[in-house]
Parts: sequence; structure tokens; C-alpha cells
Amino acid sequence: MNSKSIVVATVISILSILLLYGAYHDEFSFDTSGAQALVMSDLRTNHHVIDFYVDRHGNYYYLDYERSNTYLYKVSNEGHLDLKKKLPSQVGGYQQFYTKVLADDDEKIYISAVVVDKDSRIIDREWIAVYDRQGKAKEYVYEVKHTEPMRFENPFSALSGRLIQMQVIDDRLYVFERQTRNEIALLHIPIKNSQQRSPQEEKTLYLDGAMLSDIVLTPGKDIYFLNQRANLYRISSDYSISNINTSYQGFERVIPYNLSIDEQGHVYFTDVYNGYFVKINTNTLTAEPLYELTRYIDQEKTLSLKELRNLQIFDGGQLAGHTIKDPDQNAFAIIKDDQSGVIVSHVKISFMMALQSYGIWLAVLVLASFITVFTVQKLRSRISLVTKQVMLFIPIFLLVMGALVFVLLNQTKDARIEGEYDKLINMVEKTAKLMDVQKFTTLNMPEENFGLDYREIIRQVDVNNDSIYFEAYKVEDNQIYVAISDSYQSYTPIEYIFNNDAVKVFYNTLHEGSTGRDSGTDSLGEWIYTVAPIRDDQGKIVGILEYGLDAGAINVNIKERAWQLILLITGITVALALAYVVMLKYSLRALTELETSVAEVAAGQWDTKVDIRTKDEFRDIGQAFNKMSDQIQDHIQEITQLNKAYVKFVPEEIFALLGKKSVLDVNLGQQVTEEMTILFVNIRNVEKYTSQMDAKENYAFLNQVLQIITKKVNDHNGVVERFEGAGVIALFRNQADDALVSALRIMDEIAIYNQKHQQQVEIGISITSGPLLLGIVGHENRMATTIISEGLNNIHALEKISNKLGVQLLVTQSTVKQLSNRDSYSYRYIGRVKDRNHSQILEVYEFMDGYAQEIRNSKRITKEMLEQGIASYQAGEFVQARKELIRVIRADRDDQLAKTYLFLCEMNNQQKQPDDWEGVLEYV
Repeated sequence: MNSKSIVVATVISILSILLLYGAYHDEFSFDTSGAQALVMSDLRTNHHVIDFYVDRHGNYYYLDYERSNTYLYKVSNEGHLDLKKKLPSQVGGYQQFYTKVLADDDEKIYISAVVVDKDSRIIDREWIAVYDRQGKAKEYVYEVKHTEPMRFENPFSALSGRLIQMQVIDDRLYVFERQTRNEIALLHIPIKNSQQRSPQEEKTLYLDGAMLSDIVLTPGKDIYFLNQRANLYRISSDYSISNINTSYQGFERVIPYNLSIDEQGHVYFTDVYNGYFVKINTNTLTAEPLYELTRYIDQEKTLSLKELRNLQIFDGGQLAGHTIKDPDQNAFAIIKDDQSGVIVSHVKISFMMALQSYGIWLAVLVLASFITVFTVQKLRSRISLVTKQVMLFIPIFLLVMGALVFVLLNQTKDARIEGEYDKLINMVEKTAKLMDVQKFTTLNMPEENFGLDYREIIRQVDVNNDSIYFEAYKVEDNQIYVAISDSYQSYTPIEYIFNNDAVKVFYNTLHEGSTGRDSGTDSLGEWIYTVAPIRDDQGKIVGILEYGLDAGAINVNIKERAWQLILLITGITVALALAYVVMLKYSLRALTELETSVAEVAAGQWDTKVDIRTKDEFRDIGQAFNKMSDQIQDHIQEITQLNKAYVKFVPEEIFALLGKKSVLDVNLGQQVTEEMTILFVNIRNVEKYTSQMDAKENYAFLNQVLQIITKKVNDHNGVVERFEGAGVIALFRNQADDALVSALRIMDEIAIYNQKHQQQVEIGISITSGPLLLGIVGHENRMATTIISEGLNNIHALEKISNKLGVQLLVTQSTVKQLSNRDSYSYRYIGRVKDRNHSQILEVYEFMDGYAQEIRNSKRITKEMLEQGIASYQAGEFVQARKELIRVIRADRDDQLAKTYLFLCEMNNQQKQPDDWEGVLEYV
């Protein structure tokens, strides 16, 4: 490059930097009056403050989550950014979530983290580490390895793991560790001497860990803890427990949030319902309001306490908190000794730190400027036309194809997300209308958290889909409060937990009465959610229901398709580039036509073709382009047809159980264990019907019957796992009622089929519930799904029994216990049966709703007599059993079950009863 080109490139670089500054001028302002050369509003990056701490010197430490990364910040009491450290988010295939931060008197920084499996979100381990004041010299202080599966539900809460709280008191690090559901250990770790940091257990608390909301330790070793019913307790050093009266100034409902302590051992919390910062009198155990949250922090009244979140008292009586308004309006504030506070929304950083943070972008701009000038200079110089055209064409073609892939993937993603929005909107509107509004409005929250009415509301709104979460909110006096939530305390105003954009969505739904939708991002991925109004009988909005799901999972299939398209387009691009060099020597007219066609394809006109009539290489390129267009069309069509075809062989529900989106995601050896209900339907004596048919009639007959069975399984939320002989094995996920209703409907449809076709097709059905292992077996080139379950053996054994006893529908006790309304069915107890391996005894029932009316009536009449006879038989009282069974047979001579028991009574009465008599129903 000559000197003139260098000058031009430099000018372009400066202009680019000025344009960048113009776009982000609100972040930069120069200050040359002091040692710091640059002032930046670096707090605009506070997308999600996970935790913060203020030491006795007024230094402010906080963990901030931004764009899948977590940063550790330290801001001095003078507003200088002393530390900005990016913390590792990925370690050895695991994802790390940071939960707590604090500092000691030496300004050493302590951080706790949870290490989680990326896919299953099962916690692997948790640790606490200490950094020096520069954020270096990391040293692990304590680590807990998880041996039992524990799912990490909330990426920003320590309560989702075992290390739920840590504090520094008197040169010791105190840690609350949840060891079991009801046991919480208090440990202390010396921090002055790194050679003596073995943890010592101080005491063990027996608390309901699932109900715990917050816990703190005072310097006097008293423990204060808050549960999800908004009850505050103190556990004294002598283990005595005291219930603290949090009411004050006549307020009956108080919602404590964020327990904190000062150096004297006083305890504080924020009452988010009434709007006060409250102090607990440790002598009388009563609440005293300290600040009203409407109080302004500074004399200019730019910020009030009400706008701060996570208000806490720190060393030296410092009251601090932060805002969550918008990404470009965030700030933190500190009030000390009841004086006017300090608001920090801009922090001063050194020139070197600014260069480290933003220097990469400056370098990119300068490099891009010089490359641009160099390219223009080369194009203006004396080089061959082919070289010039190649320098232009190849970058353009790659950009167009990249845009094509980008547009295609984004259109696909947008369409999928719109489809998910439609599903969520349909679900949330339907559920909001079907809720028991009276129970919802009369819930006395938070006192009735996890009570019967609370759980009934959860049952009504829970869609039994792990990928969909729900929250319910109450409306009182035109204010929206949390009502039912796994993440937030009930009766917390939504303004306290959501940013402005999310709050607007909720209040638009409240004021307009329409369904709202929005999206958000956190460390677990991208989320979409919908909100719908809950109305009472008069149409008044009394609450809001929220449904949401992880939209990030949608990208899985799209990324796979993207790589296929990228590889295809890359190969075609290379071929076209080689042909283009030859073709350009003969005709530029064809090039123009080809470029136009490429632009049309980029615009989404997949059927675009080029018609190049020159008898040279351009015609070959045109044919190659047309082939590319056909391949893209064929590829898209093939993917669509493949998605439609493979579900005919393996239902989508099977992949869902395995946690997969499609057959492309499935690998050999993948498996999952679930609690399921298994239904087995068998066509009895099928040879009787098929022996008189030819092959075509056989298939027609079997398909007719199997279609009846399959349809009723699908109609009732089941999935056919396999066709076995002349029968069907189906799975129902935690839905025993669905399995039973499906079986009864199958019996009804078979009866209709027999009447219509003048046949006597007889089926036997057996149902059981329990753990089931579903997985992929076979070979890499030939795989299949299979299930392994004790229940699978049991249903085959039950079918053989039912055939011998002349009954059609047998259900084990494990399924009967799961029926939500078992009294609505007609059934009778038929006794104890040993499984196929004689290793366990099954309690079995016959359900009679599917029988003809006369048979059902006969069995109902004799039910009590039969069950009394069975009870006597099981007790070894064969004479008494025989009397009852004879009564049954006299009333219903076709009852084969009673005849079988009568035979067993006669046989056992003539023999000596064994010592290990179990009263099992035996059959020949």
C-alpha cells in the first residue's frame, strides 16, 4: 500500500470509530481532570444481578449474568471500577452457575458455584472459592460432590443446590449446607490460615428444606430463617425455636424478603407487600419499620428505595440494593447512617481497562478499513479481468449464500416459535377459563402455601409437561402479586421481580383483558411465555396465569439442518467458483444473468432457474446452478417428507420420552427410566378366525382389529410401543385413568365390531403400573426401541390368567391406586396372583364396565359374596370360603372365577395347609 492508501484507510478507521461512538455516546464521556482517563456507564451491562455484597469500606461486589456469561465486578466507594473478571461458564463438559458473593475485611472475595450437567441439569458438585482483591489466585475453600440426583431448577438461586448460604464472621467462613431434605448443617471454615481450612460441623438443623426461603447467622450464633409461608423464626444457640411476630403498624399481611444482619446481630428484611424496610427487635422478637420504601435516596429525588431490589444491611450499617429497570438504566445505591445515599450508575475505569474491554472492536474496525482500501486499490490496478471479477464475485456469492442460510434458519425458527406461541396461548386461555376461580381467589396466601387448595390449583394448571412451566398471579386493588410460584414468594409485587418490559406485558393483560406474550433469556436458554387473565363469574379479572417454555431447544434441529445446508452450499460454491473462472473469459452477459438468479434464490425464490444458451462453460454453470436449486428444493422437501414418514414407524412420543426431538437425535444405548402405566391388549384364539381365511383376509382382519385398538389408545393420550403377535402393548405416562378408559373403550368398540360383522372376536386386556426402562438397542446400522420392566412380564402373566378365568380386563393394584376417581368404576377384587417368576405377589382386580349389561349386573350382584369367599380362602378358612363361593355360583353359574376358587378350596381342604400359606390364586 502506498502512503495515500494508508492515509485513506486511517481516515476511514477514524470515521468508523466516530460512528461507533455516535451510536453508543451515552456510554462514553471523557474526563481528564483526574487520574482516570475515561468515564463509562459500565453498569448498563447489569442484565441480571445474581448477588452482591458491600464490605465495611463501601466497596461494592456483584455477580452479573450477561449473554451466557457471568462477570465478577468490584466498584470502589469512589465509583472506580477496580475489577471486572469473566468467570468460566464451561468446565469439562459441565456448566457452572455462580450463586453467592461476599468479601472479608482483607477484601478477599468468596464465590459459590454450582456445576451442572448441560443436558439433564443434574448437579454434579458445588464449591466455594476465594480470590484475592485483584480477582486472582483462586483457591477452593470447600467442595461438595453430589451422589444423589438433584436437578438445578433456578440458575440464580443458591437454594437450588446444597450450599444455600455463606457468611464471614470473626475470621471464619460459615456455610449452611442442605444435607437431606430435612437436615441443614452449619459448618465453619477458618479463613486466615490456608493450611487449616478443614470444615468443622457446628450444628445440625432439622428443617423442611423444600419450604426454606432464606437463612442467616448472627455474630451471636443465633439463626434466623424464613419459610415460603412468610413465617420468620429464630433458633437460639441453645436450639430453642421462637416464632417472630413480623406484623407492625397494624399490617396483618407481611411478606418478608431478603434477610440480612448487621455487626450487632440485628436482623432486617424488606416487606415487599406493604413497602417498608423492617428491623427485628432481637429482644422482643417484634418488627419495627426502619424505612418506608417511598423514601428517596438522594436529595435530587432521582431514585427511591422502592426501585431497589435485594435491599440488605451490610457492615457498618450500610443499606444497599440495585435496580432492574432496563439494561441501560441500571444502578446501585448505598445509604449509610440514615443519611442521604449514594447512587452509582456510571463507574470510572482506567484507559487500560477500557482498552482491554473494547480494544478488540477498535482493532476490527481498523483492520476492516485497511482491507477495504487494499481491495479497492487492487481492483483499480492493472490486473486481469478474471482476477478482478473473482475478487468481487466470490465474497458476494458467499455472503449471499450465508444470508440465504441465515434467512432460512431464522424463518424456520420464527415459524416454530410462532407455533409454540399458538400452543401456549391456546393452553393458557383454556386453563384460565377452566380453573376453580373461587378456590383461587379465596386462597389465604402465603399461609396456605402447599395446602390442599393450593395443590388443587396446581393440579388444575399443571399440563404434565416438563418443558412447560407455569406461574399464577393474583390481582388486588389493581396490583399484580405472585400467587403460585416455584421461584418467588407469594404476594410479592411483580414490579419487585421483573424488569419494566415484562411488567408492561402483565399490566397490558390486566387492563385490556387480552392474552399477552413475550420472551426472555437467562443462563438456561431462551424462554417464551404467554399470560392470560383469570376471570371470576362476573367477568372481573382476579388473576393472571402464565405458561412458558424453553425456546432454545428449538434450535437443536435447526442447527443440524444448517450444517447440512452449509456443507451442500459450500460444495456447490467451490464448484461454481472453478467453473466461473473459465466461463468469465467468454461471456460476461451470462454472468449478469447468473448473478440475478442468485439474488432471486437469496430472496427465497427456490424454483429459480437460469437459461444460458451460449455453447460454452457458462451453460455448464447454469446447469450447475439449476441443479443446486433443485437439490435445495429436493433437500427441503426430503426433510419434510422424512419428518412425516418416520413418525408412522416410531411415534413422536417415544422420542419425547427419550428427551429427543426426532429420529436424527437418537443414538444407540440411550435410555430413560419413567413411571408408566402399561396396557396389553391380546386377540384371543386368533387362529380360530384366521385358519379359515387366506393371507389377504388374515391381514385385513388383523388390521381392522388393531386399528380399533390403536385409535382408542391414541385418543386417550397413550402411545403404541409395539405390535406383539395378535396384540398391542401401549404406554401411558403417569395417566392410569387414561389407560383404564382406553381399555373400556376398546371393549366397547370390539363389541360393536362383532355385532356389525357377526363375529365373536374376544380380547383380553391387562394393565399394570410401575417403573419402566425405555431405551435404544441393536446395532449402529439397525436400531430399535425396547422396554424393560417387571410390569411387562406381569401383563403377559395376567393375560394368561384372565383367559383361564373367563375375564377380559385385569388391573393390578399398582394401577388402581393411581386412579383419580376409582369409585366411578365397577370392579371387583379377584385375589392374589404370583408373577411369572414367582418372586412377588400381585393384588389383581377385574373391571366390569366393558361387559354387556347382563354380565355386569350378575357380577355386581355377586361381588360382595365373591370377595368374602376370597378373603376366607386367603385366610385358610376353606369351609367358610366354600359356602360363599357356592352362593356366588348359584347366583351366576357362568362365573368361572368362583368355580376356580371352589375347586381350590376343595383341593386345599383335603390337604394339610402349609406354614407359608399365602392364599394365592393358582390356575391350571
